[in-house]
Amino acid sequence: MILKTPFVVGKIVSDELFCNRYEELARLESDLLGSQSVALYSPRRLGKSSLIKVLLDRLAQQKVICVYLNLMGISSLEELVTSLARATTSAMVESLGGLSRAFRQATRLFRRVGIQFGLDPVTGAPVYSFTLRPDEPEGDLEDILAGLNSFVSRRRKQAVVALDEFQEVLFLPGLEGRAEALFRRIAESLPRTAFIFSGSKHRLLRAMFSESGRPFFRAAKLYELGPLPQKDCRDFLEKRFRAAKAPISQVILEKLARASKGHPYILQLLGSVAYGLLKERPPTDEEIFFREVLSEAVTQLTPEYELVWDTLARQPRARQILKLLAQKGPVKRFSGALLHPYNLAPSTVSVALRNLEDLGLVWPPDKGGWCLVDPMFAIWLRSH
Repeated sequence: MILKTPFVVGKIVSDELFCNRYEELARLESDLLGSQSVALYSPRRLGKSSLIKVLLDRLAQQKVICVYLNLMGISSLEELVTSLARATTSAMVESLGGLSRAFRQATRLFRRVGIQFGLDPVTGAPVYSFTLRPDEPEGDLEDILAGLNSFVSRRRKQAVVALDEFQEVLFLPGLEGRAEALFRRIAESLPRTAFIFSGSKHRLLRAMFSESGRPFFRAAKLYELGPLPQKDCRDFLEKRFRAAKAPISQVILEKLARASKGHPYILQLLGSVAYGLLKERPPTDEEIFFREVLSEAVTQLTPEYELVWDTLARQPRARQILKLLAQKGPVKRFSGALLHPYNLAPSTVSVALRNLEDLGLVWPPDKGGWCLVDPMFAIWLRSH
């Protein structure tokens, strides 16, 4: 019987399931405790949200009031305000240790936003509802964050607000062209509140904080989350297999760590697949076992890769670049000789690369050359 896997795939992880990032954690923690806001960007599935969760847990242990909100899927400023009010109120309840005290504080601190408390009749968990002022969501947004800042100021504490997928504010209806200026004005008016602005559309987020003509220029310290070191990947796999009392050879561990290319999601997936195969039968040949793990991992991800490929049906150049990078990557220079077998011209490559980067499919050249973010996608492309 296959035991429960010691690996978790596709979920935010912490504690023993969190792989390294200790250097990044220490630097981010130091900045935020010093009221320095940060901008954290990386492609999807590089462990950004897990890093933020672990970071907020560490800050909470130091009595910092932490608020987390993921903006992906939020379709209006009103929805953003309501979601932020709920997250902020939950942080107050946790800090005060009681619903009634939090209710009194929130009704005093939120001067514009009406708030109603209740209890879920089934679970008994707190339930909040909010009343916004008609046609004034920008003022309500400022009211909530100012209320949080007042809450921590009165207690001589600090607050950290993590806005995940922050680049999505650029696309909120009614805020076109004004979102950055609005959030910058609010953020700089809150002396006891630091922000984590994070996102997976890293070209967009990086531009928001590094282009001199933008409102957020130099308003936060930029952090790019890259791949994990191979040694950290191998050590993580070894610890997880040891915790599950599942013997595995050092050769296989090295192969799995190398195949993950430092990609946390792929690392967890390869570990999970290897553990499942290992519990079925001990490997008699390490290379064959490793190939079986890769094959099964790619099979599990094939529906996702097919969907990506189908969405690029009207972008033949993008498809060709993906195939090129799968076979030749990393690529520092797209010469005519390199592009010719793929029916590509140098003049068409840059736009296609930017589109693929925005989709989170390729890495930019400061990683040592353009390459695919997902190493299993490269295997899938080479086999198809």
